[in-house]
Amino acid sequence: MGKSMKPVAVRQYVCAGLLTLLSLGAHAQVDVLTQHNDNGRTGVNARETILTPANVNPARFGMLFKRTVDDQLYTQPLVVTGVNVDGGARDLVYVTTVNNSVYAFDANDSEAAAPLWHVNFGTPANVHSTDFGCLDINGKMGIIGTPVIDKARGVLYVVALTRVGAQDGPLSGYTQRLHALDLATGADMPESPVTIHAEGFHALMQNQRPALLLASGMVYVGYASHCDKEPYHGFLMAYDAKTLKLVNVLNTSPTGSEASIWQSGQGPAADEQGNVYVVTGNGSWDGVKNFSESFMKLTPRLQLLDWFTPTNHFELDKHDNDLDS
Repeated sequence: MGKSMKPVAVRQYVCAGLLTLLSLGAHAQVDVLTQHNDNGRTGVNARETILTPANVNPARFGMLFKRTVDDQLYTQPLVVTGVNVDGGARDLVYVTTVNNSVYAFDANDSEAAAPLWHVNFGTPANVHSTDFGCLDINGKMGIIGTPVIDKARGVLYVVALTRVGAQDGPLSGYTQRLHALDLATGADMPESPVTIHAEGFHALMQNQRPALLLASGMVYVGYASHCDKEPYHGFLMAYDAKTLKLVNVLNTSPTGSEASIWQSGQGPAADEQGNVYVVTGNGSWDGVKNFSESFMKLTPRLQLLDWFTPTNHFELDKHDNDLDS
């Protein structure tokens, strides 16, 4: 489902601390290409050799500079070192906002207040675009899930929810698109964007909350809801990273409803064999096709390999205590 979510940046600021200075300015070696650093979602930076409990203190650790953006961030900033920009190597920080904007900032130069580039995908949906019944997001909801970066190809993948026309029905007038952006310029790659679609998928109702995953040559896009407002399903979609062609779709409640892949914004995980792991929230369950409140292990092409559902599933579901929280 879509629970209350707190934005990462308050008052539309992106802040840079001493961590940026030490990890990027002096050594320029550590990239953050995906949410929580790796496809295991460990959050570990095993190459950190400078920061310690002794020097991370009020006297030596603090904000170096801040950048103004056009709205709130629900996504994790990503970092790429050595990006070739106008013939020179730059370390860049990439951030996205709920106003459907993507920014690239210099990671080291405190005087470089302006972004190297900024792109916007158009008018986003708003939490008041339909009667969701709660305020799980505070206002606009264009880009919610953390992007993912393929440094070797120089591409950033991101999903945006955009208003495309007048509403002639309660669920019409909106679309979600997967974009592949050039890291150096922000321009869409030749294959980009593609419209996200699947049977039972409604662009306005489906909340692209989980971070994107890049594994096995594919980009995985997961979906939850806003405030349990139906109709919605849990979806995980696999797109070819080079062509952006849809490879396969997993619907976690194809003959039922709900069972979202929310995960509090955490992305799907992948192991060394490329198997993909997700956890679902409340909804329909039969252990055959519908898998709410369950751990799911999937092949790279999203075929179900294994699953686990706790014995108190129906109690969890009754009280809306999502397993994937």
